[in-house]
Amino acid sequence: MARPIKEGLDYFPLDVVFDEKIQALESVFKNDGLVWMIKFWQSAYRSSDGEVSLDNYHGVIHQENCRVTPEKHTEILKLCLEIGLLVKSNGNKYTSNGIKKRFYYVVGERERWRIKHKVGVTSPIIPIENQEETGESKVKESKVKEIKKGRFSDFWSLYPKQVGASMACLTFKTTVKTDKDFEDIKTALRNYKESDEFKKGFIKNGDRWIEDWRGWLLMTPKKEDPLSKWENKK
Repeated sequence: MARPIKEGLDYFPLDVVFDEKIQALESVFKNDGLVWMIKFWQSAYRSSDGEVSLDNYHGVIHQENCRVTPEKHTEILKLCLEIGLLVKSNGNKYTSNGIKKRFYYVVGERERWRIKHKVGVTSPIIPIENQEETGESKVKESKVKEIKKGRFSDFWSLYPKQVGASMACLTFKTTVKTDKDFEDIKTALRNYKESDEFKKGFIKNGDRWIEDWRGWLLMTPKKEDPLSKWENKK
């Protein structure tokens, strides 16, 4: 049975320091302006499209929630539009560029998760424009995957006990993301091969070693004392 699609967000970001537009709103209308804006954000982020209607009874409900008069409600909305805090959509609703950007990012991630896990829904996803869906970005993403796959193959060919390739590959992709990381893991492997543990034959499976490869990056193999070696021969 298909599950009903989740709409809206459970929470939204609230900066610890407000930008100049919010400061302007607060300086004109004091706490009333700030409360009005926060209540607007709450309404927008729990909606299905990030937009809020402030006409007719919707406006009355909003002003009641904010404990402001109809006149002040109108003045606050007017200032928000003038300074660019809000914009009016084609559907005679109100939103902002920041709300749309955050809202559609989350909706897009939900859609990708549903596609990946093949989860049924009872209503369609809101169509959004996302840079990741463009042909150019797909090509770039494909190249990145190919590079990472090639790096893992190079690393795996150097590891002496190739056990658990699938899990090792997953850990590799998570921890080795840059050229420097790739050079570091090769250095860590060299250190490991020079360690007493390795030389005594206690070699970890590849999927276990890679879980903590950075620990070997900081370890310098002990150099054998040539004098003690000479004494042993004697």
